[in-house]
Amino acid sequence: MHRSHRLELDAELERQIDDLARASGISAADLVRDAIEAYAATHPRGETNGGETLFDRWSSKGFIGCVKGDKNPPTDLSTNPAHMEGFGLG
Repeated sequence: MHRSHRLELDAELERQIDDLARASGISAADLVRDAIEAYAATHPRGETNGGETLFDRWSSKGFIGCVKGDKNPPTDLSTNPAHMEGFGLG
């Protein structure tokens, strides 16, 4: 079953698509279809960066975490009330 989809594109993006299609000798529809298929081939559904999550990326950059100096900190400080002193109202 073929279903038609309408995309709202600004004039500049439409011009770029038309220019690229003309330079490639294919229709604008084929150009967009090829681009989507190429993107889908390198970005499987449900995965980004090869399965790496935002938490993984931010953790590796040091953006997540409040424990300094301990090489093996607990993975979830919220499970021990002693680690929660000074956080929140309690």
